[in-house]
Amino acid sequence: MALVQAKQMLTYENPRRAQLEPLIERARNGMGELLKTPYTGLTWDYLADPTFENAHNELRKTMQNSLAGKTLVDLGCNNGYYQWRTREIAIRMGIGRYIGIDLTADERELERDEIHISTVKADMLDFVSRLPSESANFMLNGIDARVIHDPAYHRELAAEIHRATERDGRVFGTKSEAFRFLERMGFTELEVNTAFHIFKKK
Repeated sequence: MALVQAKQMLTYENPRRAQLEPLIERARNGMGELLKTPYTGLTWDYLADPTFENAHNELRKTMQNSLAGKTLVDLGCNNGYYQWRTREIAIRMGIGRYIGIDLTADERELERDEIHISTVKADMLDFVSRLPSESANFMLNGIDARVIHDPAYHRELAAEIHRATERDGRVFGTKSEAFRFLERMGFTELEVNTAFHIFKKK
């Protein structure tokens, strides 16, 4: 199925493209084994399960308030069960548009309950570097740290996330190598009493 809406977003002509291409190519060719990590699905467990303790309920409310009606790009979204689970949580949280990015993704696009949902087979840095500036919010959950071992890739991914994150937008998740660079690039980490990280763009 053609990913019309997701690919229509990729309009940014990045002046740093020549600098980023070698990193993207090395990541595609030298990627580590695609394994389920301790973080796989953990984010959605936090956000979905109403029986979690109050701290997690507060986290869920915080993310609902931040993402209602907005675009969320899930970097390293995994495949199969987690794609299905993500769609259900996106609907529950009132996200306006969900885009999952993964080199293992089954590409699809659908509309449900006024939410546009896409999953795209793509490299994370490649996709983010083509997004317009200040156009989205982002989620990362550890898969990047497990399969891509180039620190320069994670630094440039953080820089492109900063450019593409909407004003006062959010970047969140349970773990990512890119998180190490975000505070240096104009994000503030919010205080949340969980293993979860939430960064707000200044």
